[in-house]
Amino acid sequence: MALAAYSEWLAILGVISILYGAFAAIAARDWRRLIAFSGISHMGLVLLAIGSMHALGLQGAVFMLVSSGLLTALLFYTVGAQAERTGTYEIGKLGGLSKSLPVLSGVLLVAALGTVGLPGLSGFISEITLFISSFERFPVVSTLGTLGMILAALYLLFAMQRTTFGPAQGAAQEGQGIARDASVTEAIPLLVLVAFVIAIGVFPNILGVVVHPTVQALAGRIGG
Repeated sequence: MALAAYSEWLAILGVISILYGAFAAIAARDWRRLIAFSGISHMGLVLLAIGSMHALGLQGAVFMLVSSGLLTALLFYTVGAQAERTGTYEIGKLGGLSKSLPVLSGVLLVAALGTVGLPGLSGFISEITLFISSFERFPVVSTLGTLGMILAALYLLFAMQRTTFGPAQGAAQEGQGIARDASVTEAIPLLVLVAFVIAIGVFPNILGVVVHPTVQALAGRIGG
């Protein structure tokens, strides 16, 4: 297929996207921009995986698309619920939310750890699968891609520390009255998303048995 002739360019564009998204996320000052740029970085991983032209890489790309969809939804849902209570998305104006909003803060932590690829969550199986394949085909380019994952850990965990574990800021300060944590109607979709993230991370074959035949056939057509 003609796609195989452009595999190296796909990998290079993927790494550019990974690094651009990571550096832009570091510069972001509110959660919405941070999550959006983190998503751009993860789509770069998908391009890198497709560039490997291998069944394992294509499977990793599908896993990343599913995982990123779940984790991005979880991140936006959680920070939206926090912003409803605090009145802001700006990381610098948040702090100490783990005391007043423990459930929302806990779910945000799960989503952030899943995004950086903590073992046992969907992000890990996605990243490890696609990087195994890409390193076999493009070791130098893939090494640059791992830098984006290191940066993701830095900006997400730093934002988490400022938001949930740092000193209370703004509306989160004592006496400002944001004690209302996740309601039942908010908690149900959050727990469903968390369950999917954990299920795919612990039992990846749940998704693997569905996508494996398709990616094997596709890899055979493109010469992977």
